[in-house]
Parts: sequence; structure tokens; C-alpha cells
Amino acid sequence: MRWKQIGQWWLLVLALLLGGLLGSLPGQAASNTPASGFILTPLLPKDQLDKQAGYFNMKVTPGTTSTFRVSVSNPGKSAITLQVTPVNATTSDAGSVAYVPSKRHDPSATTTFTDMTSSGVVVKLAAHQAKTVAFKTTIPKSGFQGGRC
Repeated sequence: MRWKQIGQWWLLVLALLLGGLLGSLPGQAASNTPASGFILTPLLPKDQLDKQAGYFNMKVTPGTTSTFRVSVSNPGKSAITLQVTPVNATTSDAGSVAYVPSKRHDPSATTTFTDMTSSGVVVKLAAHQAKTVAFKTTIPKSGFQGGRC
């Protein structure tokens, strides 16, 4: 996939907060369905470009910091502990976008989502409890040009 350079702003699609942001406990699949033991819902900000999208799609400006919030809830009957961690999007072997932890790296990239974003947090949820988790992403002052992935 070829990324285009974007002038004073660039479009940051953070579907990884919805689809693959979670690095959950070993043996527990990262998902937003109750069968996995938790539900992850993006809390879309007012500067969201597509209000109907189920992922973050915001207009951001170089040198600014944005806060991304997600709600993590436990629909189960017992307490759970999750490691909620931002990850970089990559390309799967099949050529589709993948939002799971990966060692793949685009050597032409001057920065990555995880370089710009605060690190993961541990969230303890009682049965039927929900919490909001926030991550701060700081866009480099010089902006950056996307590469190939």
C-alpha cells in the first residue's frame, strides 16, 4: 500500500484502537465480542471525520497532541485483568491490514504510531464493570511522510 504525503495535516486512522489495540492476557484473544471476555468501544472525539465509523479517523495537525479514549467493559460474571496496549498496523501475509502485535517494520517510516503514542496500561475490571482508557498521541512538529507497508 502506498501512503501519500499530507501537507499541514494528515489523516490518522486508528482502527487499531478498535480492532487490535489490545494485547490481552496470554491465551485470551483480542476482540470486541463478549465471547472473548471483554468489549472494547472507541469513544469518538468531536473532531472525528466520519462519525459513523467504528474506528478513529481524525484530522490532526503536526505538533499537536490528541487523546484517544476507549471504553473497556467486562460483561462476564468474574473479574478480569487486561493489558490494553496500542500497536502499529501492519500488512498480513495475505495483503490485508493487520492490527495485532508484530515485529514487521517499514524501514522507510520516520515514525510509527507506537512512537507517537503513550504506552499500554493494565486494567482490572470487576464483573459487569466498564472503565475508560485514554492514550495520548503527539504528532511530530515536522510531520512525516508515510512509507510503504
